[in-house]
Amino acid sequence: MIITFTSKCHFIQLQHEQTTTATTALHPVSQHHVICCVYTLLHRFYQVVINELIFTTIMGVIAVNVVALFFIPHWTAVFFCVPFISLLYVNMLGYLYVAGVGINVISYVTLVMSIGLMIDYIMHILMRYYESKGTRRERVQDTLSSMGASIFMGAASTFLGVLVLAFSTSKILQDVFVAVVGLVGFGVVNGLVFLPVFLSLIGPE
Repeated sequence: MIITFTSKCHFIQLQHEQTTTATTALHPVSQHHVICCVYTLLHRFYQVVINELIFTTIMGVIAVNVVALFFIPHWTAVFFCVPFISLLYVNMLGYLYVAGVGINVISYVTLVMSIGLMIDYIMHILMRYYESKGTRRERVQDTLSSMGASIFMGAASTFLGVLVLAFSTSKILQDVFVAVVGLVGFGVVNGLVFLPVFLSLIGPE
């Protein structure tokens, strides 16, 4: 029988597939190998997580303050952004510890994102304060009357958006809910309570 070149290639391919199937049947991938692979990845993550978290925190704080320099119409805003975003971050770390959420992949990502999310509550108040006219007290009153409701509604909608995660049976999704609740809560308290008090006392006139 004459076998063409194409049929020979097809025959070799079929033979290779049969050999691969037979080898897999004789030496299947065990559950032990999968567990070891996952453990190796987690071990590498925990080896670098502390240094990475410190680095990303510092870079995140620097980044939001550089943005503040460009978008807030006065350079003194940095003196309010730096301490308040640092305070918010420390609050988040303490809150996650008290809530029983350790440093894992989920909490790491949440902490990194929290810098960019929590700065919104600070930025909106500062921008409106610098745009207002009058004494410190008058500017704070104008800021809260014009921006306070919007910020509160934004926080409330964020909370409602993740509320369903509280009833999840997954520990990962429950940790996300706990982290977002802390993020929103601390952001609102610092943005609508502590920052206006500081601006009314030592804010630029």
